[in-house]
Amino acid sequence: MITMEFEEMKKIWDSQHQEPLYAIDETTLHKRIQQKSASIKRMVNCFEWSIIAITTFVSGFMIVGTMIEGEGFYSYLFGGIIFLIAVYIFIGRRHRQQQAGSFDQSLLGDLNQAISNIDYHITRLRRFIWWYILPFTLIYALSMYETFYGRPLWVWFLMPAAFVAAYFLFQRDIRKYLLKKRDLEALRNKLTEEEY
Repeated sequence: MITMEFEEMKKIWDSQHQEPLYAIDETTLHKRIQQKSASIKRMVNCFEWSIIAITTFVSGFMIVGTMIEGEGFYSYLFGGIIFLIAVYIFIGRRHRQQQAGSFDQSLLGDLNQAISNIDYHITRLRRFIWWYILPFTLIYALSMYETFYGRPLWVWFLMPAAFVAAYFLFQRDIRKYLLKKRDLEALRNKLTEEEY
């Protein structure tokens, strides 16, 4: 927990420099914040590139596979929508990177950038469920109806079950990142209180 780290760092006492008992080692704190910020940035980058790669692959697979087989309007539609999602995520990534340059290179600037990255990721996860997984499930169901008519009943429940599982996994991740965000905001509040 970041608040625990902050409390521990707040109690650091450097007897060689004769600083007060509750002095903050700003250099160490700044390094920890930069490490947390870099970790969050790597996580967001990994998520974005993974989704871009997966959606591009699935889109290409659907379009090329449908072209070879020569049937399945919904498969073309599915492939096109999935490709548009990859483009949307790439554009959002570029926008996020441009905003990253607006934060100053200071302790509070790095902290604000980490909070901004978490906000971005939480928003992306929330939208991902409704603007990616749900359309994917619906178009997949239409495609199945067109090409898999007469298949066993369990095949029809496979995609909705995957949607429900993904929904709960995303909700768990959102809660995890909300906790990280609260910790970072608590640290920011403590730092700004001490400035005044």
